[in-house]
Amino acid sequence: MQYEIVSINELVNVPAGRFEKCIKVIGVGGRKVEAEKTTGIIDVTIESTDWLLF
Repeated sequence: MQYEIVSINELVNVPAGRFEKCIKVIGVGGRKVEAEKTTGIIDVTIESTDWLLF
């Protein structure tokens, strides 16, 4: 995975409350997996978005 900080001043609303000045981090990566015997090896892309409170 490769991560990138895309914002350091995000406003995040979740069931636990409202949080200001959060850091938004996006991660992107991939890997090869064997899906099925007939399909063979495929590339799978993985993406994640995380918010950190500072």
